[in-house]
Amino acid sequence: MSVLYCLSELIGSIIFLAGGYAFSAQLALKDTAVNKNRSTTLEAAFAWGSSLALGVMVAAALGGPAALNPAVLLGLLIMGGITGAQFGMLLLMEFLAAGIAVLIVWIFFFNNFKDTVEGSKRGIFAAYPVKMDIPVNFLQELMASAMFIYILFIGLMHNAPATPNMAMGSFAATNAIGATGMVGQFVITLGCIIWIALTYSNTGWSMNPMRSVFSSIWYTILPIQNKDKVDWKYQLIVNLCGSTIGMIIGVVLAVVTKNALGNAGLL
Repeated sequence: MSVLYCLSELIGSIIFLAGGYAFSAQLALKDTAVNKNRSTTLEAAFAWGSSLALGVMVAAALGGPAALNPAVLLGLLIMGGITGAQFGMLLLMEFLAAGIAVLIVWIFFFNNFKDTVEGSKRGIFAAYPVKMDIPVNFLQELMASAMFIYILFIGLMHNAPATPNMAMGSFAATNAIGATGMVGQFVITLGCIIWIALTYSNTGWSMNPMRSVFSSIWYTILPIQNKDKVDWKYQLIVNLCGSTIGMIIGVVLAVVTKNALGNAGLL
């Protein structure tokens, strides 16, 4: 496992998160152009989707898996696309990337953070729904994550060669989002934008523990001015467990679908 392989996940994740957090900061903080003019869900979807696209392209160009999501890494591990050692190292890169991204946005909007006394800042770095109801939010996050990763992994496995043992690890050849090429990355990004727009009110668009849980840890640690407390109950139950369990379900269903279609001679 090369240094560049690890750095690709770090750099790609920083680009993805810093762009998304910067847009969210301009929504929440005083004296920003976006705050004054407000924003639509579609604009937020394009902001986060574009940030994800840039992060994926850079990470893929550097030779990494371009997962940019702990739950996607877990899916790749289940599929046999990455080893346990790679999973652990890439997960560490994503955790560090979340901290660096939070730090970048805090410094970039330092005076805006200082001048914004009222209002919530935690939502800049973590996803929260419009209507807080943790049992319902958990199911919403689980379903959104499962459906998202199912669609993504069906696409990733589309060109994977069949093997005599059609088991969980039989699709290791397709082990990276970056391996889908420019067209595949564009389709993935477009899908992300659409999915963000559809689920934004219900999940705040998380489906990614790095985007919410890792950043909340750094938000708590760093001496950001006038910050409010993180809702750890929501973060751990919904954004960590909900998204991770949903991703696992989605990956398993994708593999089962691939096996069933393959065995029936339809794929």
